[in-house]
Amino acid sequence: MKPDQKRRKSEGLLGKCDLTGSPYIGIFCACNNDVALIPHDAPAKFEKTVRKYLEVEPIRITIGGSRLIGALVAMNSHGLILSSLSLPEEINSIKKLLGGKLAITEIDAHFNAFGNTILSNDYGAIIHPRYSDEVLDVVSETLGVKVVRGKIANMELVGSCGVANSRGALLHPKSTPEERKLVSETLRVRVNIATANLGCPYLRSSLLVNDHGTLIGSMSTTVEIDRVFDTLC
Repeated sequence: MKPDQKRRKSEGLLGKCDLTGSPYIGIFCACNNDVALIPHDAPAKFEKTVRKYLEVEPIRITIGGSRLIGALVAMNSHGLILSSLSLPEEINSIKKLLGGKLAITEIDAHFNAFGNTILSNDYGAIIHPRYSDEVLDVVSETLGVKVVRGKIANMELVGSCGVANSRGALLHPKSTPEERKLVSETLRVRVNIATANLGCPYLRSSLLVNDHGTLIGSMSTTVEIDRVFDTLC
């Protein structure tokens, strides 16, 4: 490890944690460079950890009455895509809490767990290959990026199979060279493969990532942590 990487690690750009005993923190939370969406019942210690490592303001919400926020939303620094499961009062609360910082769109689509179906950063997005042209256009307008359809590891749930920020993207270890090239060209970052939480290939479930730092599930090994750090931090 290079000296500057050691210095950056000590400054808190990568940390291990869990949420109420679960290392699958990405299922329950989502973030960009300004805010993190976390469940109402997240402990104060978890909120403090999010502030420390991701350098964002945590906002407590639900989506459709559920705490599975990370599975149900997609976001970058420009916009937020909400599942049609969202209740009107939840949408109003989110808009009020965000104070106009993001474009917010609720999409009514058959595949509405957008955290699982959209992989994005501030430069581009890969979406579920069966989304309509209308959905593609709305995602592009809301997130403010180029959007293409694709698969990762020959799976349609592209959001589940990767994570990305403005430095890099990590994909399912069974992703193909062609898939990695598409992600690299669309998101305009270098791409690597990885797992987290003792071999879980569905990286979205185990990580919270932005340009300031990364949180990784508490079951992750040193090898997994180093791979994440080298690509995203």
